[in-house]
This record gives sequence, C-alpha cells and structure tokens, in this order.
Amino acid sequence: MPGRNQRLLWGLVVAVLLRSADAATPSSERERNLERLAAWNAEQQRLHGESPTVLLRPGLLADREGRRVMFCAEATGLQAGEPVEFALIAMDSGHDYEALAVSFARPSDVHEALEFIGLSAGRPAQPGRLRFWPKGERVAMRFAWAVVADGHTNEINVSAEELLWDKKNGRAPTADGWVFVGSLRLPQAGKEGAYAADVTGPRSIASTYNEATTVLDRPAQAPQSQVYGRFLPNPERILPAGAWLEVILTPLASQRRVRDLRLEIAERTEQDEPASGLRWRLLEGDCALNEEGTLAGFLATIGAMTEVGEDPFVTVWLDPALRLDRARECCAMVAAVEGEQGLRVEPPPEGHPYYRAFLPDENLRDAKRRMVQPLEAHMAAAEGGTTGTLRRFEQSWDDPVTGFVAQVSSQAFQSPAELAAALRPDEDPSTIFFFAEPAMSYGTLLPYLEPALAKHMTVYVFLIEPAPEKPPLGEASEPVP
Repeated sequence: MPGRNQRLLWGLVVAVLLRSADAATPSSERERNLERLAAWNAEQQRLHGESPTVLLRPGLLADREGRRVMFCAEATGLQAGEPVEFALIAMDSGHDYEALAVSFARPSDVHEALEFIGLSAGRPAQPGRLRFWPKGERVAMRFAWAVVADGHTNEINVSAEELLWDKKNGRAPTADGWVFVGSLRLPQAGKEGAYAADVTGPRSIASTYNEATTVLDRPAQAPQSQVYGRFLPNPERILPAGAWLEVILTPLASQRRVRDLRLEIAERTEQDEPASGLRWRLLEGDCALNEEGTLAGFLATIGAMTEVGEDPFVTVWLDPALRLDRARECCAMVAAVEGEQGLRVEPPPEGHPYYRAFLPDENLRDAKRRMVQPLEAHMAAAEGGTTGTLRRFEQSWDDPVTGFVAQVSSQAFQSPAELAAALRPDEDPSTIFFFAEPAMSYGTLLPYLEPALAKHMTVYVFLIEPAPEKPPLGEASEPVP
C-alpha cells in the first residue's frame, strides 16, 4: 500500500486539478468529473500501486505487459462546423474552443507512459530546421464513453479519427495512427529543459496540425497555416459537453515502422554494371538495400517498405561530380516519390542544401513577379576558377504602368570567402537565388552555397537557360508564307 507521503502527494495533485477547473465547461460537470477522478486515482493506487509493470500518474495508467496506456479526459462539447486544432489538450491549455477533449493527465505523463510501454519518442516537424515530416512510431488512439438512454447504458469506443471530419476529403480521416513525436524541451540553464507541452501554449497532447510542442501528431505534412479549418467534429460523433472519457493508446504495429535511410545518387563508374547512367544507392547504415543501384530498384525498395506499413525517412546525398542539370532531374524524381505513401525526406547532410533547392518556382526568375526581392548570385565559369556577381534589389512600386521599379546594385566576388564577406548579417529577406550553367558541376557550386547555408539563408538554384540560337545570316527566323 502507498505510504503516507505518497497519499499526501496524490491529494495535492487532485487539489491542483480542482483549482484548474476550466470555466468553458459548467462547474457542476467539471467538479463531478474531478470527484470521479479522485476516486479513480485512489482505486488505481489500491489495485496497482505496488506493481512493477504498471505506471500510475494522476489520471493515467500504463500497462507495460499489455502495452496499453489509458488516461482520463473530459469532452469540451465542440459542435459540428467548429475547427478542430487538437484532439486532446492539457487542462490549463485554454484552447477548449478548438479541441475535442481536455486531458486530466499531463502531457509529460502521457509521454512517459508511452516510453514505459516500450515506445521511443521521435521528433516533431520543424520546417525552420528543414524537418518537414513528424517522425516517430505510431499509436492508435481511441475514445471510450458511456451514453445513458431509456435506462440503458451503452458503451461507445471509437478511434480518434472517427470523431473528426476531413472537410477536404468529405469523410472521417483514415485511422492511420498518431505519431509519437514527443514535445520539444525548452532550454533552461543548469538543468534539463522543461517539457514544453507542460509549460507553454498550446499545451497540446494530440494536434491535427504539425505542432512542435505536441506529444502526438498526425502522420502527414500539415503546417497550421495550410490545414486550419480542414478538420471539424464528425457530425455523427459529437461528444456531449462534460462527458467523462477514457482515452486509450496502443502501438499501431508490433514492429518498428520508422526506417532511417540514406540515398546516394552518383554517376556510374567503369566498375558499375551497367557502366553508364546514374547509380541510385539506398543504404541503411552500411548495408545497401538495392545492390544493383538502379532507379527501378530504388523505387521498388521504397514501394516494398510502404506496402507493409513502414515509413522510410531518407537523407538525400548528391555526388558533387553531378552536373547541375542532372542534379535537378534527380531531385525532381525524389520529389515525385515523396509523400505519405512514399518516402519522407530528412534534412540534408551538413554543408548541403535541401534537395528542393534545385526545384524552384520558375516564375520567380522574373523580379517583377516576386513580392519580395531575394539576393541573386550569378555564377560564371572563368579561366582558373569560377566568378560571380551578387545583385541586390531595392524595389518600390512607383511605376505608373506596372507599379514596379527596382534599383539593382552589383558586387563581384571571386571566391566563396568573398561571397561570405559580401553577405550582410541581417539580410532581409534571408533568401538567395543562385544562377548557374546547367553543365557546371554541383561540386563547383557547392562551396559558394555554404556561406549562405551557414547563415541559415533559404537557397534556390536556377539553371541559366541558353540564349536562343540566331538564324544564319540571310535566313528568316520564321517561315515566310
């Protein structure tokens, strides 16, 4: 049986929960649920307080042998048509108006419980660090509650996805599970960082967009700005306000889903069979997964992984010997197979740009079609090396016809060091476009990209299009009728 100090601790926790009661739910419902929570906590302590295979936290029980986490929650009563940003939030979140339910367990306790049953936290999506996919193992999340009608009690148990309505697809989302990303930790001097989901907004446990401080995320690229308003409460599964809920988390699969891979793309050498074309080598550690190194073999390997429910996270490495036009073709192929049913691209190797740097919006070549003006670095081959010109645009909108006027200043550079010296510490916008010949090697351009990458600038590479050939003297450029 728990000792006196432990009982006092649990009593203190319940008292804190009582003081945290949210005004969005009628006080009678919240108070009734907190009384029920106190009784539930006491009962779990009585039943499991001494068990080494059970983890107990206020409002939460984790069973290591059964690989199951259960915690208590309360429905917010969100109605059809209201946006759902969160499936679950902490009690002190304040985001009840856009969440399905409020958890009586702390976010960090949910995290600890998932690790207790054998799952390892991954990492959240952070576009600013070129991490565009939430990464981690997946869990199934279910909500259970009781409905009393005509003197009968019906137990309802549904997946969290069934409580949502995807407005874009006109149906409930597929129950593909939730990614255990684990919240970021806030830096604190002299000690381990605080668990962000416990101490800072939005205090999310499960979000429907890519939230860096959530415990569980959706298995998709879902920036908040792009998916806001997409998810609504399922009109056929509206949770009654104040309803007592039990949330159950279990591993979605018995085997690990995440595969950490490296894709190396290079020109074939004389030792390769065949000895021409590109070599697409997919590695897991030091082990090559497609020995033949063909594009078809690479695609088949990725397809086989996704077919059995694995998530291939791939770091893309391009051989510096590749021509820039070949590098762009390779990156276009990677982009074609990136997605929820394909591979998920990881941040690039140190000193290299993200692969989509080679796939810019071609409309942005024209300064008049850009809302803001990046730097432009125009590269040219020269005897004994490479030279470049850095251009800055100072724009206004005074032209009476187009509205656009730009003053351009140019600064020559002869080396990566000179380019680095020409870049200001506070460039705004922090973006640079490189223009280079298609035949230039990636390795020739790479040292010039590194100063911009070191300053965490956004980099895009445009290929200089060859000038149209002039017709021979005396010939018309167009057919004459």
